[in-house]
Amino acid sequence: GAMPEVGQIVFCPVTEADRRPKIAEVRRVDSVAHTEILMHIREQQKGDFLGKDGRLPIKGLDLQSTQELIVSRAKLRPCLVLACCDGVDASTIPDGPQRRLAEKAFHPILMLAPVFSVSNPYELGSFGPVVAARIKCFMYPEFFYLRQSGGYIKYPSVARLDRVFVRGPHPGSGFESGNLFLIPEIMSLALEQLRYFFGQDWSQEYVDLRDMMLAFLPAEAAVVTA
Repeated sequence: GAMPEVGQIVFCPVTEADRRPKIAEVRRVDSVAHTEILMHIREQQKGDFLGKDGRLPIKGLDLQSTQELIVSRAKLRPCLVLACCDGVDASTIPDGPQRRLAEKAFHPILMLAPVFSVSNPYELGSFGPVVAARIKCFMYPEFFYLRQSGGYIKYPSVARLDRVFVRGPHPGSGFESGNLFLIPEIMSLALEQLRYFFGQDWSQEYVDLRDMMLAFLPAEAAVVTA
């Protein structure tokens, strides 16, 4: 299909950043079988990623001596496309080893912000009503408020700019495009908030809008001071 666009909502498996990644220690059942393994899930420990000799190859994993298998939970979530890159056309590179390397390395890539729902009468979300009201008024630059829309975002939600990740829309990766787009005026606000992460100043237009929105912040959502 067509490459997703900036401002589009897509669906992608998102790992749980709050959970400490675990190591899956895998080894073959015996020296003959390439697909049957024993797996032990444990915490990361000293010596991981520093090199382990004597590993027997396992079909589908191809773990090198300095690599480990990471285990984490994931959930299919809507994600906001913040940026995209078409990658390199490998056919423009001379045939041979260089082209084969390019085919593996230069895929299309998307920069995505995972979307988490706000608590509602039907289910407990990642954000309560007080924090959601603040986010709606641009108090926190790492969070961007999204209204429910089009069946893709069933409840008011938040795009988490503090959990941006990159992913290629490759077949078999669980990636799905949605037919929902933020209008340019709204998307420009999300990109404006991203400037915070790069140490850049916000535009005066954004500062004025943010000041106006914060002036209308409901009293019950005001910051509590000791």
